[in-house]
Amino acid sequence: MNNSNAQGEESIFSKITNYVTNYIELKKLSAIEKLVLISSSVIVGILVAIVSLMVLFFMSVGLALYLGVIFGVYYLGFLAVGGIYAVFLIFLILISKKHIHNPLTNLFIQKIFKK
Repeated sequence: MNNSNAQGEESIFSKITNYVTNYIELKKLSAIEKLVLISSSVIVGILVAIVSLMVLFFMSVGLALYLGVIFGVYYLGFLAVGGIYAVFLIFLILISKKHIHNPLTNLFIQKIFKK
């Protein structure tokens, strides 16, 4: 009777050990999955930003040259485009907290805690 009790305790201990090992492995895999999802989102975001900046750059140069032809002097076209960007920058600074920072923070939190 004493022998069967010892075997029962070993069986319970073995099951608990397996459970803890599996639980730790599940948490590791879950953390890796979240890391991969966030990493892939960041990489895609960087690629989109690079291509968008290239498009914006070439369109800006084209607009500056066009405005330079209209104004008769190229540097006025570039100054006009620079002024447009300065106004856009001031606008972004004014709305950044509510319309840019908070939604991005919420997006990252959702990615991290996604189940």
